Formats: sequence, structure tokens, C-alpha cells
Amino acid sequence: MLGHQRELPFGDPLLLPSVLSGMPSYILRTSEIELALAPRELLRLWRRNLRPDEFFKLRDTYGVFFEIHDDFYFEDTGEALQPVEDEDEDDSPTD
Repeated sequence: MLGHQRELPFGDPLLLPSVLSGMPSYILRTSEIELALAPRELLRLWRRNLRPDEFFKLRDTYGVFFEIHDDFYFEDTGEALQPVEDEDEDDSPTD
């Protein structure tokens, strides 16, 4: 199941910079939004486990959309309310 993998099965990321880190990214398209995120940023978004600074940057740039609405994140602190944790994930801030 994708939610429990550490790597995305999509091949190499594009050269388009992530809106969060500037790293090479994938494009996420939903009915509400289109944005570029680095592989680990995309996994954190899917797992509802963004860092507070990532949450605020997305919210301030794009407004609230389904993946970051108030059932998943506390709007005042950016705290993830329903994260899907990965014990082995390297939480380095480089991507």
C-alpha cells in the first residue's frame, strides 16, 4: 500500500522546483489544486503529516484545500491531527 512505502513508485521527480523546498518535485493535481512537491513532502502530505512550516506555507500560498483542511491540521499551530506515522522515515529538513 502506498501509504506505508518510503519511496514513490513514479520514477524520477521532474526538474520543476518544489513550492516548499525548491527540490526536484512531482506535480500533484486534484480537483482543487495543482502544486509541485518533492518526494518526501508529497508523502508527508498524503500521510497528513506535514511539518507546521510546510502547512503554513501551503495554506498561505494556496488557501485551504482538502488535503490541509481543519480535520487534518490545527489551523492555529499547523499541528497534524491525524498523521499516518512512518517510524523509519528520515525527517531531515532537506526536502
